[in-house]
Amino acid sequence: MKKRKVISWLLGIPVLIITLIIIIVWNEPERDGISRGSAYKSAALSLTSAENCKQMFETEPSYFLEKDQKQWYTVYMDYLYRQGYLSVELTKPNAATAEGWLTYEEAD
Repeated sequence: MKKRKVISWLLGIPVLIITLIIIIVWNEPERDGISRGSAYKSAALSLTSAENCKQMFETEPSYFLEKDQKQWYTVYMDYLYRQGYLSVELTKPNAATAEGWLTYEEAD
């Protein structure tokens, strides 16, 4: 009888811990933050109007690949690239960069 209790404890505790870890990870709240695309849109609109950004986007070539040019953020990021506020070397013109989270270093 004593042997069964020990085995139950040895198996039960790790199962309980693993279950709790899974529950905690599953219920973790979504991370707060601002996407780079949203921040760049705000920056572009603080410098000029949306109409100017769209007009420039239609008349000049984009920095983004063809597949990414239909995204909402390309208009504003292209404006910032053309005006020299963004660098292609530091901020790559792609979906992963624009949809990622803005860091404190970038905001600074």
